[in-house]
Parts: sequence; structure tokens; C-alpha cells
Amino acid sequence: MTESNKVSKSIRVLIERINDEEESIRREAVRTIGLLDDIEVTQSVPILIEKFEDVNNVRREAVQALVKIGRKNNGSILPRLIDCLDDNSTLIRWGAAFTIGSLGKYAKEDVNTIISHIESEEESSVRKKLVWALGKIRIRNDAVLDTLSRAAQDQKSEVRYKAAQALGRIGGEKAIDILLTILLNDETVNVRATAAEAFKKVRKQALNKRDFLIDALKNEKNPRKRNDIAFALFYLEDSYAIGLEELEKQLELDILPKWQRNKIKELLLKKKDLEKETS
Repeated sequence: MTESNKVSKSIRVLIERINDEEESIRREAVRTIGLLDDIEVTQSVPILIEKFEDVNNVRREAVQALVKIGRKNNGSILPRLIDCLDDNSTLIRWGAAFTIGSLGKYAKEDVNTIISHIESEEESSVRKKLVWALGKIRIRNDAVLDTLSRAAQDQKSEVRYKAAQALGRIGGEKAIDILLTILLNDETVNVRATAAEAFKKVRKQALNKRDFLIDALKNEKNPRKRNDIAFALFYLEDSYAIGLEELEKQLELDILPKWQRNKIKELLLKKKDLEKETS
């Protein structure tokens, strides 16, 4: 038996196991297919796509396997994934969107198609993955940023959350302005916190927003929103003291979610350690 036939046989065995009754066997078979190097592994792509409708753990393994196959083959599986965005199954569309985003740079030619599907997609679980995909592909143009601006006003907070993440990855003046709008106006704490954290990635581009954020902090009456503005200021390197001082005040009010309180405590400990090192 030739080496090629051995590989083909091993793939056939794995494909059979993909449909086993035991979840653990299906999951391991899917994972193993993604690790194979032979080009013939692309024969398994349609079956891996079908696994998007399996249970969550198998579904995610199918995404990772397809990402590995796609990277090995320079994104050649993308046309098939793009076609899946029109599938009747929400889970198939979700898996396709997740895989496309995970392939990042290979999907640059598909940005306009992704934008079109964001506008027409009715399921927020799929919409948020498509929005996330734009951030992973990281093309900065008006069409992308206009789409993310609309996504930042989506009725579903999970989509707005992904829009804030994507804007932080893409960066640029227009993205920063949209992030500021989210930071100051969104009514969901996780979305505002994500916009604030995005300033980590764009801080060098956003230093000219320092005074604007300081004024916003002074004028904002809502203590939770003040907290998020303070986080954004903290993430701008030259505003460390201003942001941290406000965060310390917010900690004393005892109104913040536990995860934010823990984050502030962590930052204060780092400050104390830094002061000890420099004293």
C-alpha cells in the first residue's frame, strides 16, 4: 500500500468516526482531521461543515479543524464557507462566520460579501460573528467602519460588544470616534467596558482625545459611566494618574460589578508595587 493510500484510508476511518454516537469520539475525529497535513484532507471539508450542527464541543472543534485546513491551503476553502452564509441553518451560518473570521487575512477579498450578510442576517448569534470577523480581517475603509458604526447601534448588546472589539482592532480616527460614542452613550456596562478596553489597542492614535475624555469624566453624573470613562483614560498611557484616581473613587462607592471591582483592585496593587520599586 502506498503512503498516499495509507493517508486516504486514515481519512476515511476518521470520517466514519465523525458520525459516531459518542460525542468524545466525534470530537477527537474532527480534531485529528485538522492536524493532518495531506492535501486530500480537503475532501473532508463538507463533512466538517455539517458538524456545525453537532453539539457545542464538536461544533467548535469543526471550526478549528477547518481553520487549520484553510491556513494550510491559503484560504482555498473560503468560497465554500461564503456559500454557507446563505444556508437555511443558523448553526451552519454561525460556524461559517466563525471560521471565516478565524481565517483573518485570507478573507480580505470577501469583506464586501461579509458586510452584505451583516446587513441582511436576522440571527444575532450569526451577526455578531460576522461583525467579529471584520475585526479579525482588519481592513480599514469607509464601508467597514460604516458597517461597524451601524453594528454599534444594534438592538442586541452582543452585537454591539463585538463591534467595539472590532473597532479596537481596526483603529484609526473614525474608529476611535465611534468607540467614544459607544463609551459615552451605550446603556450596557459590558459594551461600554469593551469600548474602554479598546483604548489599549488604539492609545497611541487616541492621545488627542485625552482632554475630551477628561471633560467627559467631569460632566458625567452616572457613576457607572464615569467608571468606564476612567478606564479609557487609564488605558491612555499619559493619563494613568487621572484614570486610576477616578477608579479608586469608584471602588469606594461599592456599586460596580464584581469583575470591574476586581480589575480596579488589580490595577491599584500594580501601582503600589511600582511605587515600591521606584522608592
